Amino acid sequence: MNKPMLVICVSGFSGVGKDEFADHIVSKFGSVKAGITDTVRRNLMEIYGFSEAQMFGPSRERNLGDTRFPKDFWKDVKFVETENELVLFPNPDQERTFRSKGIEEGGPNYKIKKGDPRFWLSPREALQRHCALYDELHTETQIRGAMRNAVAVKSGYTYSREKGLKKNKKAPHPHVIFSDFRHIHEFKCVKSEHQSFSSSIVPVFIRIIRTGINTPPYKHKSEEEQVKVRNSAFDFLIKNDGTIEKLREKAENVIKEIEGGYTSKQWSNDYVVESHNPYEGYIDLWHSIRTSLRT
Repeated sequence: MNKPMLVICVSGFSGVGKDEFADHIVSKFGSVKAGITDTVRRNLMEIYGFSEAQMFGPSRERNLGDTRFPKDFWKDVKFVETENELVLFPNPDQERTFRSKGIEEGGPNYKIKKGDPRFWLSPREALQRHCALYDELHTETQIRGAMRNAVAVKSGYTYSREKGLKKNKKAPHPHVIFSDFRHIHEFKCVKSEHQSFSSSIVPVFIRIIRTGINTPPYKHKSEEEQVKVRNSAFDFLIKNDGTIEKLREKAENVIKEIEGGYTSKQWSNDYVVESHNPYEGYIDLWHSIRTSLRT
């Protein structure tokens, strides 16, 4: 029997453990890890010459400004360079520009560390801006591309985030797992239209929460918008307040439950509360969620 392939979609704020959760499932069960923005990341590696670490590596690599790309607002400012920092000497007009961008400390002379993302373009900012342009051209461009990749894995391909699709000569992968679901249109598209991609995939939505990260850690749409999706929209809600080993155990418990034959929740527009203030935290905490995985 040709079993449907599970497409596991993990959501949550930065720093709650999404990648650790996904990476353990990949390691333990032979799943494929993918990202909604992977194609854009690979394109940016070609356009800007970013390294794999800058696009796919740890947060520090992605957040650090690339000194090849100074931002235009300070390109005419006089400065003195030392080994690890610059001392800037802006004129009054340039200093007003600094202040308009929220850069006020240090005047009239500004000491900045090399790689400060306020002064150099970071890979994270480049990705965010390019993704925003894709969404402006067509909101579902990226998520539909990601789902096509998932269907290809079901059809006999393997997948690398850094390299893309490749014909799979080994046993087929049992699942595809995304660790970067954030936007309302992504949830809605996958849940309500997954049959249009393939009748042989089943989407499973998982949200990970962590005490101490109860509101968006960054003022960006990718962090703020996900809060407007009710917890009750998710198939599983995982509380990550223990050890890494405990989180891995919860990941294994999820796979055991969904591999036995699983029907995911149907999408409803009632799951979204557009008027919700993201800085009030998640809506209906623990409502309609599987209790066995709460702690």
